[in-house]
Amino acid sequence: ILIGITIGGFFIPGDSQFGTAWMWIGMVGAFVFLLIQLILIVDFAHSWNETWLGNYEESQNKCWFAGLMVFTIVFYLASLVLVGVFFAFYANDSSCALHKFFISFNLILCFIVSIIAILPKIQEANPRSGLLQSSVLSLYTMYLTWSAMTNNPNPVCNPSLTQIIEGDLPSSGSNSTMNGDTNKVGFDYTSVVGLVIFLICVLYASIRSSSSTSAGKLGLKSSSEHVIF
Repeated sequence: ILIGITIGGFFIPGDSQFGTAWMWIGMVGAFVFLLIQLILIVDFAHSWNETWLGNYEESQNKCWFAGLMVFTIVFYLASLVLVGVFFAFYANDSSCALHKFFISFNLILCFIVSIIAILPKIQEANPRSGLLQSSVLSLYTMYLTWSAMTNNPNPVCNPSLTQIIEGDLPSSGSNSTMNGDTNKVGFDYTSVVGLVIFLICVLYASIRSSSSTSAGKLGLKSSSEHVIF
């Protein structure tokens, strides 16, 4: 069926409304895909936090607790660095007001999620809830923000990584197209990062759906092991 649909796509008339209709279907599918991916990432961070805290409580080895602290700080620092990079290169012009809004809005949401994660009522309901989950979620949110901004056709608000590294950023009055040159196809870094995240989520979902013995061998089994799907 998949092969038939793929071949049939070449015979769809170019002047039909199929492209517009399929765009809306794709937007709905993409939203559901991101929602499922988000659930998997949050569940992964929760299982990670629960497992390492359990190991710390059982063995009293401070390395487990220190490891959680280090990863939490690294994820938060990476998120803050990305925010600075976004403001410096993707929202440094008056025409990039929408980018400024999305960066600021998502940063506020990450801050709110971090506060909620350590509220007393949340801790009472789930003592293993902590900042590791919110730090992972914040980093993932920054990736989604970057992925959205790289779809802006305005080259001033969407410089390529090559332009950022070389310092050859397009100016406000530039007539150049996205990624600098119409004859050059820029490397799609966001798709590569998205593919890596997708593969990790698929691998994690497979592990969570497998037997507890298999999950335990990989260090992902916790005392409250459950299956999402």
